[in-house]
Amino acid sequence: MTARDYILKELQRKDTLGENIDIETFNYLESGYIDSISIIQFLAGLEEEFGVEFTDAEIADPSFKIAGQLIRLVERKVMEHERSKAGNGEES
Repeated sequence: MTARDYILKELQRKDTLGENIDIETFNYLESGYIDSISIIQFLAGLEEEFGVEFTDAEIADPSFKIAGQLIRLVERKVMEHERSKAGNGEES
């Protein structure tokens, strides 16, 4: 599953995203799709699904709340993780 597919699936657990929503600018916290309590489960699920870890600075950054930017962050971290594994001689 891609980061985009996973994030969109998780965001729609509460309510379907409308066709007019621009994922690139969609603030899922302000819109109520993820609340301050379920964000921890959401983050833990992302970390587990993709084998990445978020820093406190990444989580605190306002861009973390924007779906499109979060998708790109996860994709970047997955690529970095894969490069790191390849550089260490590990298999994917």
